[in-house]
Amino acid sequence: MLRKLSQEVKVVCRAGVEPPSWPEGIVRIEAKRTKGCEYEGCVLFRVFAGRGEPTSDELFLWYMAVTRARSRLLIVATTEEIDRVGRAVFCKAECEFIPLTEAPRAAAWIGESVSDVDVTEIRGDVEQRILAACRKGRPFYDTYEALQLAGANHVNFGRDARDALRDHPEKALLQEAEKTDCAYLRTLLFWAAGRSWQAAEQARRLERRDQPTCHGLVRAIAADLAKRGLPYEAERIRVCAGLPSEADYPYPEALGLPGPLVVALCQAFENSISDLEEDH
Repeated sequence: MLRKLSQEVKVVCRAGVEPPSWPEGIVRIEAKRTKGCEYEGCVLFRVFAGRGEPTSDELFLWYMAVTRARSRLLIVATTEEIDRVGRAVFCKAECEFIPLTEAPRAAAWIGESVSDVDVTEIRGDVEQRILAACRKGRPFYDTYEALQLAGANHVNFGRDARDALRDHPEKALLQEAEKTDCAYLRTLLFWAAGRSWQAAEQARRLERRDQPTCHGLVRAIAADLAKRGLPYEAERIRVCAGLPSEADYPYPEALGLPGPLVVALCQAFENSISDLEEDH
């Protein structure tokens, strides 16, 4: 995911002045969020849109936008927008005016310069890209790291990712799980495949690294089981993760035993019989 973002064209745009949809291979960044950022090359898309004399805020935004590129800058603007800035300004800067007929050449030129991007500035975009990959059944292997850098909530996102992955066959999800050792991603894949116990086991691997996410995922998996009419299994998931029990159940000692529920209950029943025999 992060490598893909670094290879895509960075497009700085102005809120409210955007096309209905963006093509693939584009990282859209709102102009006002680019302060302090630098890109090897980027596109300014209609940043100069507006009417009349520019305000001081607009002038600051323009300056900030045009100084983001280190080596290559492509400005996409209408004739009216160029005139609003002043055509002489662009001529003085020795800018090349490229007609629309040569857009492919301009796109190829800017595409040659790639750079990293601060994913905290495009959190929503990062989440949507990862969800799109999940819908295709091919999640990014650095999903956890990308979400962490973007400042996203791993638990809330995990629920959405699970729903997106559920549309794929169990076999395909398990095959994807075999391709990665990422505990977070394996949690989502097992969860989507209906393997709640295995999902919880993977979530527990995150405890030392990220306890809030670990416990949050375990609770979410348990809540999912409870909604499916499996409250005892839900309680086992929580207890085995070291979380406090939320209700009183018969044979509470079985809650902490791993393995199939029937086996755990039988073991707990046998233990209770043995205790009774010893008492008598």
